[in-house]
Amino acid sequence: MKCRKFQENDWKALCELYNQVFTADRVTEAFFLEHLILSPNFDPEGVVLAEENGRLTGAVIAQIARRNLSPWSDQVTASADKGYLMPPLILDVDTGKCLIAEAEKYFLSNGRRTVFGSAIGPTLFPDGVDWRMYPVISQALEESGYQECSQYFSMGRSLLNYVPDDRITEKIQKLRQIGIEAKVCEWDDVPAVKRFLLAGDLIGRIQNLAQKIRQHELDQVVIIRNAENVLGYCQYNYYDEAERCGPFGVTREMRGQGIGQVMVAKLLEIMARRGFQYVWFASCSERNVHFYRKNGFEIFRAKKLYTKILKEVK
Repeated sequence: MKCRKFQENDWKALCELYNQVFTADRVTEAFFLEHLILSPNFDPEGVVLAEENGRLTGAVIAQIARRNLSPWSDQVTASADKGYLMPPLILDVDTGKCLIAEAEKYFLSNGRRTVFGSAIGPTLFPDGVDWRMYPVISQALEESGYQECSQYFSMGRSLLNYVPDDRITEKIQKLRQIGIEAKVCEWDDVPAVKRFLLAGDLIGRIQNLAQKIRQHELDQVVIIRNAENVLGYCQYNYYDEAERCGPFGVTREMRGQGIGQVMVAKLLEIMARRGFQYVWFASCSERNVHFYRKNGFEIFRAKKLYTKILKEVK
């Protein structure tokens, strides 16, 4: 086996290897080009390939946030000391350990000592390791000194014959009495939606709203609001994955009052009415699993996020 740096004409073979390894996360060549190769933070110097007899047998993709993915948030500053190691594309543990070591050299040479085992960007590529689906990748990271720092969960639910349950229906009525209602986002709502996104945890997600406007898909966005303010945001058809929903967000001051459940129920009702039979989202923390279960979502995948503090080589 020999290791070498990525060359421009390797991208198709790299995409093929990605789909060979990530059998539950396959992507098209067009998707791979748009969201990885064209990413402003894709650096060929951070991509190392393993070859045997001229055949690609493994790869590692190391990324650093040099440019903000969203013009509304400063990801570069927030990630100034961090590196992002996409779960390696490997079929055996030894190849994985060798490639991970090469990626760590890249991070150290660029002043990054804290490494997260995650792709960089809006969770379009693996944001952790599904250790049940990809045990070789998990083993290679653990034997390379990476430790689990958190878990993330993918959740989904059927939309066949969907109607909100009585508990949520009661909350809908109570909120309506005080002037709060979930609705499809309209053009007139956009300035207030922007103000909501700028003020909270979803500041980097304004690009999702912009995409919906650009693609004339604003009717795929659901908000919850009163007369003055937008209090919550959610959507489906995430980056052209039609059944995928998210992001979700509710203003901090209104959390714990059921408005998130009402907003998500409205989204599910709209999707069911439009003929969708299933809905899912890619990632939530352990803390939020209980919230989504209130709307009938159940876990179908669990992923470990690994991290490591690198030591300078003397």
